[in-house]
Parts: sequence; C-alpha cells; structure tokens
Amino acid sequence: MPRSRDLKLIKADKSGLEFRVALWYAGITPDPNLDVFKFLVREAGGQFETAAEVIGKADWTPRDIAKTVVHGGDNGEGIKVFYGKDLGSPTTKRMVAAGAIQLHPEWEYHGGIVGFTGVNLAERFFGDASWDNRRKALEIQDIYFKAFPQVRELQKKLSRSAEDGYIRTASGRYLRLEGTPEDKIKISFSVITQGGGADDVIDGMLRYDAMGYTPLIQVHDELNFEVPREMTADQQRQFWEVFVMPSTSLPGFVCPVKYYEGENWLDIKELGKL
Repeated sequence: MPRSRDLKLIKADKSGLEFRVALWYAGITPDPNLDVFKFLVREAGGQFETAAEVIGKADWTPRDIAKTVVHGGDNGEGIKVFYGKDLGSPTTKRMVAAGAIQLHPEWEYHGGIVGFTGVNLAERFFGDASWDNRRKALEIQDIYFKAFPQVRELQKKLSRSAEDGYIRTASGRYLRLEGTPEDKIKISFSVITQGGGADDVIDGMLRYDAMGYTPLIQVHDELNFEVPREMTADQQRQFWEVFVMPSTSLPGFVCPVKYYEGENWLDIKELGKL
C-alpha cells in the first residue's frame, strides 16, 4: 500500500519487451501498436492454432503458446553443442531420425555443431519429455524461427561472440562470459534480450529522474510510482508517455506499455495502453 492515504499506486509495464528487443537486434521493427505475440500468430499462418490442438490444453490460446515459445527460444531453451562422439552415438542417430533432436550442421560452435533437445519445452507443453513429445515441441518451436529467420541468424552471430568469450550490447555494455559452451551461448542471448529490455527501462527511469520522479520499485519491464490521489486518468496517460519515448540505448526502439492504478497490489486495475 502507499505510504500515505494521500497517495495511490500507479504502474506501467512494457508489452512484449524482450521479443521486441530481439526483433530490433534482428533488424525487424513491428508496429508499436501491435500485440507482438498475436503478430507472430498471424505471421505463422495458422500454425499456432494447430499447435494448440496438438497440446490439447483448453486454457492455452495460440497467443499463449507463441509467448512461451518466444521466451524460451530467445534465451536458447534446449540448446546443446554436439561433438563428434555425440554425433556418432547410435542413440543420438535414432533420436535425430525420430525428430527428438534437431541438429543445425551449418551452425558450428566451440568445436561442435548446435542442436536443440526440446526437453524443457516438451515437459512444459505435454508433461513429460518422451521422444515423441520432444519432436512435437521442436516442431512448434520451429514455427517461430521459420516466421522470423532473422532472429535465428542473430543468434548465430551472437554465438560467434560467445565463442570468443564476450558479448557487447548496442548500449555499449561489455560482459566476459564464463562457464560451459552452452552457458556462454545462453548468457549471450539473454544479455541481448533481457539486458536490452533493461537498457530500455533504464532510459525511462533516467527521464523520470530528470523530471524529479523516483520509482517506488522497478521490476524488469515495469515501473511503479506513488502519486497524489487526485491524479486523473488523463494525467496518468500523459505521465506514462515519458515511458514510451524512443530509446536512446537502442536507437529508434519503441515499446508500448499498459498502465494501471490501485490502492494496493490486489486491486490494481488496468487503465489504458500507450
């Protein structure tokens, strides 16, 4: 709750921030007014509707499936480096033939080639990681990367930096990578998507700071403030326009927001979108 009865809580969160950042780095700029996950569903030409039927969960919409596939895919879910001994294994060969492992022979990295296991995604979609469920999960993941092959090309480019042991962002941040080859490549992807989203939110925080406003709390893609209770919905809309200004860290990047108000976290309600 606010610290005073004269105040109320307001918050705004960026819509599809990490996906939009990945698209920006890949050279794609969707209309800021679009729901990017519905955009993906549309661009996939009905394949996510088919995926919803395959998964068979009544409460999972095609948009829900697109969203979880994007978040996992953008951060390297299921990625594994396969070396000569792995590729020569009879089990690996059988799994590849069954579609339970997806190999990318053209994607060389750390002395091996990149592949995807589909294990986590299969467990999330179907409850277990049987070979058939992995195959179905990987086919669903492919919908995203076939709709936006530029994102996969971006990941291949990032893997070259990961192999060199570092990653540098558009904002100029530099991170030395440690861990296994899989750790390094996943971190490099996350630095771009999650780190790029953080860069954009920090831009907004700095703009508010210049205006004399300090957030009550920041949670990744979300800013929260205490404001006078008399602040109207129109005034809040004007207040949040600052949060959707084009990024300086990611030149030209714009991400829409949803904004809310309430007495506490339990009753906070959406007021609008920008």
